[in-house]
Amino acid sequence: MKFVPTVPHLFESSILAMQEPIISHRSDNFNSLFNDVKNNLIRLSFNYFYPIIVTGTGTYANELMIWNFAHLANKILILTNGEFGQRLKNQCLKCRADSLIMDFGWGKPFDFEQIAKTLEGNNNIDWIYAVAMETSCGMKNSVDKLNSLAQKFKVKIALDAVSDIGVNNELFRYDSVKILSASSGKALAALPGISLLFVANDLEIKEFDSCQSPYQL
Repeated sequence: MKFVPTVPHLFESSILAMQEPIISHRSDNFNSLFNDVKNNLIRLSFNYFYPIIVTGTGTYANELMIWNFAHLANKILILTNGEFGQRLKNQCLKCRADSLIMDFGWGKPFDFEQIAKTLEGNNNIDWIYAVAMETSCGMKNSVDKLNSLAQKFKVKIALDAVSDIGVNNELFRYDSVKILSASSGKALAALPGISLLFVANDLEIKEFDSCQSPYQL
């Protein structure tokens, strides 16, 4: 029994890596290993995204996503239909209290007609924050339909993809998806403890001019 939170299934290569001697984070070996991991994550994203790698959890990855990139939005629309959507909402409201919320109810699918009406009636919305895989209730949200709407209304998407990266890497192929959060556990089949952000190469970044981030990268 391994007393580690949310233990994923580990590949044999991960188990073997755990048996290797610990190396210093100041060593050349560590730098080489870090760059190998970074390059593998870039390949995982089909070379469309740049990975940010820090110590932390999936929840912390969402904090990094919100506090470092929510300032890019004019107005954020948050979609929720489960526990992790609610958590994303609560995290986002601390930084962007002006965000608009659409709560579809626990385990209920996104109503894309309602989302379209909301986007039509609020032309200042330019970002959507949502969860790709809502594991709290077993709901796989349709990023395909969400991406189609986002393209129509020229809206960007930020996704909590913690439970999807490693299983559904097609998320990287959607044109409107610009930021994804992930972690070393779950489908990437490594020990928990690493927060990951994937930022689209074509995302234009501007300097902070609003919320002061306690999690600034």
